[in-house]
Amino acid sequence: MFNSEGTIQGLVYNETGVEIELKGGENFLAYSSVSTKKCYFSGSEVGFNWLEDSKLGLYLPWIEEASGISIVTFVFSM
Repeated sequence: MFNSEGTIQGLVYNETGVEIELKGGENFLAYSSVSTKKCYFSGSEVGFNWLEDSKLGLYLPWIEEASGISIVTFVFSM
């Protein structure tokens, strides 16, 4: 995450993708060798960017009610 005190609080892999519990806000960047099919932020589908150089990015707003903790789910297969 850029310009943030963000941290990964939890990480769960499953048969369709990965769920990440994050604390923080701003821009998120990860590396993924394959494109994500869908991305969910706290249960709602959101847009994301995936570039051919394997960069996977999205913007995470700070959610005050949750003390800045969000759940991001990347779906790789359906």
